[in-house]
Amino acid sequence: MVKFRFFIRFAFVLLSFYGFSNKIEGKMLEVQEASLFSETFGDKNNPAILLNAGAGSQSIIWADEFCKSLSEKGYFVIRYDYRDTGLSSQTDDEKNPYDIKDLAQDALSILKKYNIQKAHFVGFSMGGQIAQFIGAYFPEHVLSLILLGTSTDFRPGFEAFEGIYKNQGLSPPEANYVTWATRKVDLASQTLDEKVDDYVNTWRRLDGNSPEFREDYYRQEGLLNYTRTKLHMPYLKHAKAMRASFEDHEKAPPLIKVPTLIIQGAQDPVFGIDHGKSLHSQIKNSTLMIWEGFGHAISPQNFDRLIDAINMFIKSHFPI
Repeated sequence: MVKFRFFIRFAFVLLSFYGFSNKIEGKMLEVQEASLFSETFGDKNNPAILLNAGAGSQSIIWADEFCKSLSEKGYFVIRYDYRDTGLSSQTDDEKNPYDIKDLAQDALSILKKYNIQKAHFVGFSMGGQIAQFIGAYFPEHVLSLILLGTSTDFRPGFEAFEGIYKNQGLSPPEANYVTWATRKVDLASQTLDEKVDDYVNTWRRLDGNSPEFREDYYRQEGLLNYTRTKLHMPYLKHAKAMRASFEDHEKAPPLIKVPTLIIQGAQDPVFGIDHGKSLHSQIKNSTLMIWEGFGHAISPQNFDRLIDAINMFIKSHFPI
């Protein structure tokens, strides 16, 4: 027990060193059927940016370092845990199923709790889907959208994970990643070290096996991921939400009128370049950037250029 306590203290020292919070200083907000944990960075009088993570991910994928640096550009930055992730509450999705529009309403409820009428929405992967729903169906609350590693259609991915390849429409995820993502893993029997190893290896693949991959960073993020929450397998619940939203998602992109920046990774193993191009073709007021060295991850080697791209895009449409 003494050794375990020492390990936890030492771990939190490392987490702090690598830019992850070792203190809980956020707010628990009651929205719809859930309690959502949120944290803010910067001056609340500045324009707001709401960060939306990928499916099953906690808000910590937006590292403290990233959030602080973005806020220093003149923004009030908000990150939050989706329902069924992190420090937010667990829901009974059998009794009360939810879809992406419900998660979009959660995001808007967070803004309301902070007395914010409009915001810039940054969305990664499923978070990009949520941002599209907000831009399409709740435009009165949107200043701009920044979409990262996302798509107009998530069905090719779901089909590939089920072994279905239709050879039509948008590309499926890369075969090597599908094999990895669909392997059998018994989380219940894994030690903490094994879970963290698995976390690191997953993000290495999602990051496109970048030679700049920061194993040290993801090891600390993985440690926090498993010590910060008792919620298990949130991806399964979010996958149900995405499945329930295919038709509404298909209709959303052409409805978006707000300024939209699309950043597509050239090494993204989940959504190929054609997904970014599809978004660009369907969202009329959009700008597409295809980045080399960018996979399906918010990785530290890309923090600076991502922050600069977001800031320059917003300032170009909303000059001070």
